[in-house]
Amino acid sequence: MESVEALCDRILVLHNGERKAYGTPAELCRQPAGMWQINTTGGDTSWHALVQIESVELKENGHYRTRFSLGNTALPAVISAIEKSGANLESIKKYKRSLHEVFVQLTNDTHAE
Repeated sequence: MESVEALCDRILVLHNGERKAYGTPAELCRQPAGMWQINTTGGDTSWHALVQIESVELKENGHYRTRFSLGNTALPAVISAIEKSGANLESIKKYKRSLHEVFVQLTNDTHAE
């Protein structure tokens, strides 16, 4: 999918003979406004109550990768809540879906591998 994204101006996703999506790689990967990804270690997840969680992955050694949207909460309030939870904030960034994620979502995980 990385090659497709690099080489193609437009992408058409077909699934079972049905057109699922058409557009530029940027258009297909566009995420709803305000989606974030935070990596933390330690602490608890009490701060999750402040945001709208999309996914949480527990990695090795207590590392969490959390994707969320802010809703009506300001980002500084979320960062403060993370610190109060005892967690260490490793990184925070705006989240951008990959073309692979878009494809899997559009085809209902039938071609995830």
